[in-house]
Amino acid sequence: MKKRYLTKLTSVLAAAAVIFTAGFAECRAAADYADTETPADSAACGGQLVAAYACSLIGSPYAWGGEEPSTGFDCSGFVYYVYNMFGITLNRVAADQALNGIPVNASEIRAGDVICFYSNGGINHSGIYVGNGQFVHASTSETGVIMTDLAAYSQDGYTVRRIIF
Repeated sequence: MKKRYLTKLTSVLAAAAVIFTAGFAECRAAADYADTETPADSAACGGQLVAAYACSLIGSPYAWGGEEPSTGFDCSGFVYYVYNMFGITLNRVAADQALNGIPVNASEIRAGDVICFYSNGGINHSGIYVGNGQFVHASTSETGVIMTDLAAYSQDGYTVRRIIF
């Protein structure tokens, strides 16, 4: 178990260094000056780590009802799994994940925020915002877990939920 945790932690840190170099460096700088660090700085760093871990799962298979990287994820199972790896338990279904955390205006979205998408009159898809207008989600059985441009995906609208604040 300890070895598995260290392997996951190493993957998260490696992904953070590659994908979020500038933001991760700012987080490290904030951590070096912990006496001046604000809660917002801590939350931003935590969100970037969540986003980096989500990115490390790109390429995992899709499976309806799935919530494990080895067997596959559905959209909400992916979000559920990623946050669970950080000790945070979210609701399991996309519509219920829209009730987790606090609502955030789309103009204030940041890495690690959960995005819940509207379609056919309700919420039926979720993913994790990773920055630069992109989000990671378990899409289809053909694509598995992928990164997608938020603007291209969100025709029917979405709500943003901040879990780490």
